[in-house]
Amino acid sequence: MYFSIPYDLSCAAVFFCPDLEGVYKTIYAYVTYIFLVLTFTCVCVPYISLLGAISSDSQERFSINALRFPLTKVAYIICSLIVPGLIALFDNEILGYRVIMSGIGILCIVLVLLCFFNTKERVYTPVDNSLSFKKQFTLMLKNDQAMCMFVCQAITMIQNTLKFGAAAYFIKYVIEAPTSSHSALLIAGSVVGIIAPLFANYLLKHHLISRKNLLVLSQIVGGVILFILGLLASDSILVNCVLFFVSILAGELIAILMWASVADAGDYGYDKDAVRITGIISGGMLFATKLGMALGGALLGYVLAFYDYDPALAQNASDEQIFAFILLFAYFTRSLHATCSLCL
Repeated sequence: MYFSIPYDLSCAAVFFCPDLEGVYKTIYAYVTYIFLVLTFTCVCVPYISLLGAISSDSQERFSINALRFPLTKVAYIICSLIVPGLIALFDNEILGYRVIMSGIGILCIVLVLLCFFNTKERVYTPVDNSLSFKKQFTLMLKNDQAMCMFVCQAITMIQNTLKFGAAAYFIKYVIEAPTSSHSALLIAGSVVGIIAPLFANYLLKHHLISRKNLLVLSQIVGGVILFILGLLASDSILVNCVLFFVSILAGELIAILMWASVADAGDYGYDKDAVRITGIISGGMLFATKLGMALGGALLGYVLAFYDYDPALAQNASDEQIFAFILLFAYFTRSLHATCSLCL
């Protein structure tokens, strides 16, 4: 509740850069973006932790998450389709971004407050204000289930960053398809993000598979499909879209399962130490997410640089560069899927 308004202000501040010179504009960008990420985290951590406070039933929490995740993807699709059109209504694009992002910030305030006033913490846990951050951090490190989740989340985000980051190069140079195919793949990814949680919820609710087995199986299937995709390197857009679709469907299952298990890891720690630290576990998951994205982005850049790829100069890619695109898009991600399945 307290950070709903600072989050709104941070959304607008990033796009309201004053007319500054050189390094001062860069400093403004860094400061406002860090403020944006910080306020988002202050809203997101308690929001994720709330799942463990409104229900003590693991399957019920999973079902709630199975609705939250599809709605997240729906929001991505709405933003990608509507926001560019709204900005285009303005003669001045800069003014358009400022107005639209300010509006989104105000909408965020409304939605966060709606969430605050319409949810109730039903799982009673005595509040121990004497518990220091150091003690919470120590208990988190002792929570082997939480640490396993952090590792898997970081690996998953590395492979997601590589897969979606390398998709454009794979489409352009390997299968030589039109640029519009990249948009089709991204839209397919969003659609799968809606389907996967509902599919996982159905399987678990009807006891067709255990949660851990579904996690492991999803990573094995996702990795195998990507390996096949890399071996084929087919110029058929349909074949690539179908394989990519199935791969994301398998890979996306881990996201819903991992985030739904945050509260379970908190329960596990409470049974061990009689202290509930769901909040710091949620923070750890966000940290692992950002770390994985950073490592994945760095790896993508380093590999492209190693193979001397320059987007400003490259009209045609060399055989070595084409291998690098397949490596990033299919083989590295396949290996990360396999690694993740071993950690679960």
